[in-house]
Amino acid sequence: MKIAIIGLGPAGILALALLPDAALKNVVVFEPAAIGGDLATKYAAVVANIPKSVIVAAFRGVPRWSSTPFPLLDVYADDACPPLGVVAKQLRLLITPLLGTVEFHSDKVVKILYNSAAASQQPPWSLRTQTNKLFEVQVVMNCTGAEPKSMNLPLPTIPLHVALMPALLAAHVSPYDSVVVFGTAHSGTLVLKNLRDAGVSSITAIYKGTTPFVYARDGASEGIKQESAAIADEIKAGTWGTATPALLSYNDFAAVYRAVHSSTAAVYACGFNKGDLQIEKDGVLTSYTHDGARFVDAPPGIYGFGIGFPSLYTGNDGKQYPDIGFGGFIDTIKPVLIAIPLLDA
Repeated sequence: MKIAIIGLGPAGILALALLPDAALKNVVVFEPAAIGGDLATKYAAVVANIPKSVIVAAFRGVPRWSSTPFPLLDVYADDACPPLGVVAKQLRLLITPLLGTVEFHSDKVVKILYNSAAASQQPPWSLRTQTNKLFEVQVVMNCTGAEPKSMNLPLPTIPLHVALMPALLAAHVSPYDSVVVFGTAHSGTLVLKNLRDAGVSSITAIYKGTTPFVYARDGASEGIKQESAAIADEIKAGTWGTATPALLSYNDFAAVYRAVHSSTAAVYACGFNKGDLQIEKDGVLTSYTHDGARFVDAPPGIYGFGIGFPSLYTGNDGKQYPDIGFGGFIDTIKPVLIAIPLLDA
């Protein structure tokens, strides 16, 4: 059985690592950029919002890594949060031995096609790449990540990955800028600090809910912690002086309107777009929504893993949240692999 993995970011790496050895010779992997995905490039400087002990426990959930050393992570204390770039390096180190076993292509998949008539006789799925090559497979694992949300306001945008990389941001902004930041969770608080450090003193932060900062220490399932919590404490205490951001509720339309129209740029730190998937089925392009790893009413044999196709978990408050942690990815991938028939064929 031929299996395709599209994207070798964290979810793609974990999907590949969880496959049995007997299946690896029939795996084709597509990754046009860096192994490790956006964690290895766009967000490498961002400090994780979970401690090393939780990351290591998740990786130990991969059978082939149950006793493997993690030298790049071992230098951190159990309760320390390593930079995402270090986590990506560790994942790349772990997965490199398997890349010589699979068929690897640094080519981008631009079209996914399904042929109903071929389903019982030959591989029904075809993947067309940017170099116009066609690959036929029985199973597709889409691990292509996700883009940050945008609000399409009439205001220039500072890309989230630029706002989260201090050196890039410092080269992009000046003290004469006035920046509005949408979102005050983990990424948003880091952006606020980076803007201050880059010399921007006119900063507005827009938040949803009843309070600008929701803390994990107060029992919130998706609350900020570690560095983000420390930043929020400083802002609330007013210790940044003239650079202390103005905090506005998203529900205060008039105030938000004035902030947007008086700003020179916006940063959207309000989450990532969950991915629908477009498939050309029997010549007709169709969009499918996802429900965890599976796509609703899609043909059999295609799955989505990772931040673009998250499963859900129930938080302490009874609400459901996207599970975009490493452990959540593994918990989603494992039952799918068990359910695939003839995986070792």
